[in-house]
Amino acid sequence: MQPWTYNEFRHGGVDFDDPKQVATYEARQQINVEQERKLVGRLGIARQHSVIDYGTGTGAFAIAAGETGANVVGVDISPAMLAFATCKAQEAKVENVRFE
Repeated sequence: MQPWTYNEFRHGGVDFDDPKQVATYEARQQINVEQERKLVGRLGIARQHSVIDYGTGTGAFAIAAGETGANVVGVDISPAMLAFATCKAQEAKVENVRFE
């Protein structure tokens, strides 16, 4: 990388490295699980599909997609987000979702 080139990865994920921040993320972003389920339905995601959710955050969409039986991989730059999403999927007993 050239010294004059802006490094857009420098700040990626730094806002969400604290598990306490992550725990309040859904409320701050007004994420509604039922809306995520409706989106999954509108997209026609079903058991036979494979889904990649880039920037999965706390995993609300990935888990909703996983509820259909689809194979889902949620990807995020924040380890704290991934840990939170993994716990949420386990609590929801959605076993066909993994977070990377």
